[in-house]
Amino acid sequence: MRAAVAAELLKIRTARLPWALLAVAVGLTGLHSLLFDSNAGGTGHASIPSLATYSGQTQAVNIPGEVLLLASVVGIILASGEFRHKTATATYLATPSRSRVLVAKAAAAACLGLVFGVLGAAVATTIGLFFVTGTGHHLLLSAQTMGRFAAGGAIASAILAAAGVAVGTLIRSQIGAIITVFVWGF
Repeated sequence: MRAAVAAELLKIRTARLPWALLAVAVGLTGLHSLLFDSNAGGTGHASIPSLATYSGQTQAVNIPGEVLLLASVVGIILASGEFRHKTATATYLATPSRSRVLVAKAAAAACLGLVFGVLGAAVATTIGLFFVTGTGHHLLLSAQTMGRFAAGGAIASAILAAAGVAVGTLIRSQIGAIITVFVWGF
């Protein structure tokens, strides 16, 4: 089992697409946080409550849903990529137990999803705190509360990445699985 997980982690480390999706997720998190936090307390449809309130600060430091969607897309790509590139046969011949392969893929996807969540939480929290302190408001959130939000976002991202492996295995078409997750997410 350890060898199967190590092989999946090696695939992730040597492929460019997971890291490109991570960069996109971090960039979208930064853009999302900048746009929403700069419009905090506004009257627009996409604004959050004022940063002087607890709910406004809570929304300012939470990771956006884009990170979670892209984490699940990474899980889909890890699973359905085997079928797309016609390497599934070799994978299942090397590790004949399908359950072991799927658990290894889910564990590797969860590790990468955790990275997505941690980096997304770091970016969202940094930008949110910058706007709260930059506008002269008092920080109403404790460090423990912000830590819980970051940990929750990281765990959710890891779980959705592992769930993406299940979706990518059930729907072998990579595009079809990604579209399904985006429709579900929106």
